[in-house]
Amino acid sequence: MKSTVWGHIERPWGYEIRVNFEADNGIIYNRVKIFSSKPENQKEIDAAVVELEKELENQIKFENFEKAKTPEPTKEEMIAKIIILEAEITALKTESIKAVK
Repeated sequence: MKSTVWGHIERPWGYEIRVNFEADNGIIYNRVKIFSSKPENQKEIDAAVVELEKELENQIKFENFEKAKTPEPTKEEMIAKIIILEAEITALKTESIKAVK
């Protein structure tokens, strides 16, 4: 995963860096790391980037696992749901018209 560190800034609550991670599929994830004070050297920043990347990779794995548990509905299932909803809308409109009369 490609990473770009940016946004080095002193904040009242500490020192903040921002990291963009670009996944293989092109999605860009932005993460923030807050230090209690400005890191003394680049090694601290590099270690924080590695930590953020591991957390992100775990998050992506979890999301993929959850997505695999609930398969996407097929086109036919989606069409069937639309037809049912359209029928319910028509029924509600009919009831509404009858109530007005």
